[in-house]
Amino acid sequence: MSGGIKSDVVIERLKALALAGRIRQLDLQFAKLVADLGGSPELVLGAALACFELGRGHVCLPLDLLAHAGNEKGSLRPFGLDPQQSRDLLADLADPARWPALFAASPLVGSERHEGEAPRWPLRLWHGRLYLTRYHDHEQGVARHLRRLSEKAEWPEIAPALSRLFARDHGLVFDALLKVRLAPDFSARHFVEKYLDLVFPHEVDWPAIEALLASAQAASDLTGLDVLVPEALCCNGQKLAAATAAARPFAVISGGPGTGKTTTVAKLLAILVETGLQSGKAPAIRLVAPTGKAAARLTESIGSALQALDLPPEWRDAIPTEAGTLHRLLGVIPGRSQFRHHRGNPLHLDLLVVDEASMVDLPMMARLLDALPSHARLILLGDKDQLASVEAGAVLGDICSFIEQGISPEQAAWLSRQTGYRLQGTPAGAPVRDSLCLLTKSWRFDQHSGIGQLARACNGGDGAEVEAVWSQGFKDISLHPWAGEAYEALIAQGVEGYGAYLRAAREGMDPAAVFKAFNGFQILCALRDGPFGVQ
Repeated sequence: MSGGIKSDVVIERLKALALAGRIRQLDLQFAKLVADLGGSPELVLGAALACFELGRGHVCLPLDLLAHAGNEKGSLRPFGLDPQQSRDLLADLADPARWPALFAASPLVGSERHEGEAPRWPLRLWHGRLYLTRYHDHEQGVARHLRRLSEKAEWPEIAPALSRLFARDHGLVFDALLKVRLAPDFSARHFVEKYLDLVFPHEVDWPAIEALLASAQAASDLTGLDVLVPEALCCNGQKLAAATAAARPFAVISGGPGTGKTTTVAKLLAILVETGLQSGKAPAIRLVAPTGKAAARLTESIGSALQALDLPPEWRDAIPTEAGTLHRLLGVIPGRSQFRHHRGNPLHLDLLVVDEASMVDLPMMARLLDALPSHARLILLGDKDQLASVEAGAVLGDICSFIEQGISPEQAAWLSRQTGYRLQGTPAGAPVRDSLCLLTKSWRFDQHSGIGQLARACNGGDGAEVEAVWSQGFKDISLHPWAGEAYEALIAQGVEGYGAYLRAAREGMDPAAVFKAFNGFQILCALRDGPFGVQ
């Protein structure tokens, strides 16, 4: 039994919220559809809430939030309303804690017992979550595909290729050493941890290392580090990621800015092409990204990464250097939501690399996986902490949540044999964890720098740590608290920063020089409007 009012009363309340701009017209219209189909007042409001959550990027409405709201209806805050508005909206409705049971009994809501049946309900109740049926089907489809791909492994012997492609670059290390060796705050430990990926610092001879770094006069002098800091005491995240992706038909390589995702995938493609040619045929590879701008960046970065590799012409020719968009790959049909490529007409490829995968929403990921041939490999690149999808479904972020489980003992043993690193596995965990690689070392800023510390605090959602970073005296970041004079200083800094670009444009300099000047200074805004917004 519901609370005793009719669905049209709930619709009138929702209309008032729509007129006030608190909910979207789409939320209201979906609620009206459920009401027209005979839905209870509680289900009508639940449908509006589930649709509203889609607009916020969430694919479902967790009903445990309703169940734990307590008997006091004012403790539930639908649509972010204030307590009084919430009480007015929920007046005369059943206790929100009873809604899950009411929804489960409705003929308009499918549930776990209907799994596998053709969808005939506008809503689905699944393990305590209320979905629009289409999004439930998308989520189940993605999970099914990824589970199938994650349960496979090939365990190839690629140790020689890994050693060749990820060999220590003593020239790069020496050039970096010359820039910092005489600095008063130079730390041999920080330097070795950054450039040699040392993870067992207590097992090396630091006095000998410090003496070598202090006396080195050429790159060749640093070859002694191969003995003082052996590979077994290090762990190169890029090397691990390439090895992981070479062994599995599905892999995720996630990392923040400057962690070398593109460099890693370029070396990975070289390994897969080498392996394929040894078997008689190089794989058919496609590179894609969600947007044209992202595809252009991938084209530029993969081209630069490949130029830096010493590869035989036959291998280089088998690796594409031009990326396209997901929509072009799948084949847009004008005026229709379907694509030319789907389960019945799969894509013609052996390996698909998707860059900026955090921008791929749930419906697009479902369609992409449906169109993937059963034998094909899939590699997702992106930063799980940024560039969220425009539509609902943080697919990459949800997948990467399994990173915390660690890798399996079998995966750890194989990776140890191929890389030479000391790795430990954990027995319990989902199969997908062995397909996940997280790059944490940024080559753009040191983890011990202000930017590195601030980024870690922000990604961790730790407000106290963010505040603490400002008090540590880092030279690469500065805080300007809100004040009128601080705003004027920001404007003056912007005028000065963009001055070179404006002069280059006014003087008619070469376009390349103008763009270089423009990219030399940027102001990034968290908001579009307001005094600190883009506008």
